[in-house]
Amino acid sequence: PLGPEPRQEYVEVLNWGAETIDLQGFSITDRPESEGDVVPRTALLAPGQRALVVGAAFDPDEGSDPAVPPGTPLVRLDGALGTGGLANRGEPVILRDPALRRVSAAPAVGPPAAGVCVVRRSEDPRSGAASAFATAPCTPGRDSP
Repeated sequence: PLGPEPRQEYVEVLNWGAETIDLQGFSITDRPESEGDVVPRTALLAPGQRALVVGAAFDPDEGSDPAVPPGTPLVRLDGALGTGGLANRGEPVILRDPALRRVSAAPAVGPPAAGVCVVRRSEDPRSGAASAFATAPCTPGRDSP
C-alpha cells in the first residue's frame, strides 16, 4: 500500500468455502518456523466474503490508498502484522488454522512499486508458489483487476 509502512500494511483473506468461518484462533506469520500472530477475537467471514487482517495501528481512513469498502471486516491483531510489521520489500505470509495447519501461503515476492500489491491468481488457496501470484494495484477489500 501507499500509506506509511508497516502501519498500513494488510493481508486480505477470502473465504473460498461454502460455510461461514470464524477466524478467531487463526494465525498469520511471515516466518515459517513461527506460529505468528493469533487472531484474538471472533471474526466471522461468510462464504465469498473478504476481510483485511491488519495490525493494531492500521487506520482505514488514512487516505493514501483506495478506501476500504463499507462492511469489509477489519480483523485486528493486538500488535504489528508480521515480525516487526510487513514491508514492501516482500516477505512470505502463511495463514494457519487454530490447529496450526497451513491453509494459505504467499511467497516472498516484492511488488515493483508502492501502491502495487501481490495478489493470488490461482484457484488453489493453499499454493504458495510464486507462479500462483501476480502484482496489481492495491484494492483493499475488493476483487483485484
